[in-house]
Amino acid sequence: MLNAVGKTQGDQLTKEDVKDFPCTDLYKIDKLWVEHSNGKFGFSIQKEIYLSVGGKPDGIFNQSIWRKFSDLVGWVGKDANGCNFFYDSEEEFTFDISAHKGHLPVLIEDYQEIIIDIFARIEACPQFNKDPLKLLNSHLGFQPDTSAIKAVEIINSLPNI
Repeated sequence: MLNAVGKTQGDQLTKEDVKDFPCTDLYKIDKLWVEHSNGKFGFSIQKEIYLSVGGKPDGIFNQSIWRKFSDLVGWVGKDANGCNFFYDSEEEFTFDISAHKGHLPVLIEDYQEIIIDIFARIEACPQFNKDPLKLLNSHLGFQPDTSAIKAVEIINSLPNI
């Protein structure tokens, strides 16, 4: 991800980096996570979970929604007194397939802000949109007529060769 925005290892992603992150690269990264985890990990998987607890892909951080989301993806632990705390070091996360659905990927530093921005970026990227009308509209720059929509529906219904 750092490479895609012209940064090197040791740098951090910023809100501005995510806002302008190349959609094609984000889609490829997410697709690799989803495919190689059998649908368990990936930004799009995390976004679905976030939406399921009342989150919105608008880039606005909401603490109560974040708590629900973090608990579902397994980013919350309990201290010796039984109090919840958010994971904040690499050692606390599970980096294998046994982790909760949506547990990965994770960026340790400032992940709360960045992941919310990634969800907003996914929402803006046509590659993640399965609606043929919106996808055509985003590529063409204008509203396609019904024959174009029908053509996309036919193409989508064809078996993969």
